[in-house]
Amino acid sequence: MTARTVGFIGLGIMGVPMATHLVRAGFDVVVWARSAAPAAELAAVGARVAADIDGVFAEAETVVLMLRDEAAVDAVLGRGTDAFAHLVADRTIVQMGTFTTAFSQELAREVQRAAGRYVEAPVSGSRGPAIEGTLVGMLAGEADAVAHVEPVVAAMCGQVFRCGAIPAALSMKLAVNTFLITMVTGLAETFHFAERAGVDANILRDVLDAGPMASVVSRGKAQKLTDGDFSAQAAIADVLKNARLAEAAADAAGSAHPLITASRELYESAVVEGRGALDMIGVIGALQARADARAPRPWTLQLTPFDDPDADRLRQAQRQELDARYGSDDHEPGATPSAADVPVFVVARDEEGAPVACGGLRPLPDDILGPGVVEIKRMYAAPSVRGSGVARAVLRELEEQARLLGARRLVLETGTAQPDAIRFYQREGYAPIPLFGSYAGSEVSVCFGRDLLVPR
Repeated sequence: MTARTVGFIGLGIMGVPMATHLVRAGFDVVVWARSAAPAAELAAVGARVAADIDGVFAEAETVVLMLRDEAAVDAVLGRGTDAFAHLVADRTIVQMGTFTTAFSQELAREVQRAAGRYVEAPVSGSRGPAIEGTLVGMLAGEADAVAHVEPVVAAMCGQVFRCGAIPAALSMKLAVNTFLITMVTGLAETFHFAERAGVDANILRDVLDAGPMASVVSRGKAQKLTDGDFSAQAAIADVLKNARLAEAAADAAGSAHPLITASRELYESAVVEGRGALDMIGVIGALQARADARAPRPWTLQLTPFDDPDADRLRQAQRQELDARYGSDDHEPGATPSAADVPVFVVARDEEGAPVACGGLRPLPDDILGPGVVEIKRMYAAPSVRGSGVARAVLRELEEQARLLGARRLVLETGTAQPDAIRFYQREGYAPIPLFGSYAGSEVSVCFGRDLLVPR
């Protein structure tokens, strides 16, 4: 028996594992992607790679679209051009993205007028469930079209539900997203409160896991918080898009939506603060920033010469702590920073004027990471003020000072024996980068970077 041919366009963070499940389920899968790497990944498991979009539609009667936004769908299908009718005629379009219901309804009408069939098939779940094949699929469309595509969607999901006529599946997905987004935002707020109240985060995680409110999502996100792992399963920028869609749908339906509105505002703040690429649980950083902005500051920030005696005392305290952590005083490759190459140094002082935290900026030569790159050096907060927000305040000041220097990007090096520092930088929107300069080849170095193009 000849395998059924299915086209798949949209090989992103979820599309690759979803298309892989189709191949493993025995479908003859034809893919296309703008980038070579995801297409090659699918080819390695047995998919065929088309040269272009037309090639996918020429080979497959059923074509799955798992695209980022409405504009991408329009571009792939050639909406508004003569190519649209040519592509979709006698084809079944399976639209799996989460968009507005109005967009889906109009696209369905256009596909049907061009003698094609259209099915909504959004899914609930992020990259983890996509890899595991446990996504929850929701289908809407004409009954025969839904029945035709159900085996295809089922191959990528743990469960599939028929929701009715278009746009019932997208309305269902937006309702599910309302619960998901507000739940994860609430979990982030829970851990934020616990941090400020001095509660042990690991014990909090275990208490929540043992209680009746525990779920796969709550367990996974709580674990990410305690591990300091903000790598994206569902990125904040994508969650913001979905929160906006859910809020707009609630407006259109005439339903009250205070929780999704509050969540949307937090995710917007997180994106503006540079956290858009973090996992959605990284919205805790926006909560921390709000708390810091409201709280009276028991410290002042001062620009200080690098060789100021108080600045030197803070750096010596940092050195002693790191020597103890690494069991050696040989844990920083490269040239030691000095007044000659650190033009900006910030010291935070408490209410009595005592120095409690610091950090500096060292511009890098253009031949290391290109022009406009500045390295953060000697970032340190005394143990007595950790968790107070002073480190975040110093970091924000360093970012502003870097902009004044004309920097386009900030980078830094920390180490494997500093998991608290690693968690801090990830929360603040810094992403892991390859080891650079003198840190290349180091077994203990961990490097991070962040663009300064988006203002806070």
